[in-house]
Amino acid sequence: MPYRFVVDRSQRLIYKEVWGEYDDGQSRSAMAEFDAIDGRRELDELHDLRRVTHYDLSTEWMKDVAWTNVARRSIESLPTKRVAYVVNADVGFGMGRLYQAITDSSSETFRVMRSIADAEAWLGVHVPEG
Repeated sequence: MPYRFVVDRSQRLIYKEVWGEYDDGQSRSAMAEFDAIDGRRELDELHDLRRVTHYDLSTEWMKDVAWTNVARRSIESLPTKRVAYVVNADVGFGMGRLYQAITDSSSETFRVMRSIADAEAWLGVHVPEG
């Protein structure tokens, strides 16, 4: 799979880097792996998609992901967290904005950005090594 997770508990951060082609199946696999991370609900997230060369994520899948996260956060009364989604292409930015529009009322504050430096500043972290 063309992605990796780094959990940096000292920064209260899950960093996800994605490269190459990214599609619904890879996103599903990444979500399953993410769901297995202990303490994930209390950690902020930085999704680094700057090295994605081609998106094949369906609008239906992005809506499903967003609505699932809204439902989880409202049912389970989860703590507030911040999620930064960093992209290098207009299609990635548009998908991120779709997710942001759906999750706007949840306890997850989501921002789509084009700069890793902006994401690091907003989250108050630096991209972890490894």
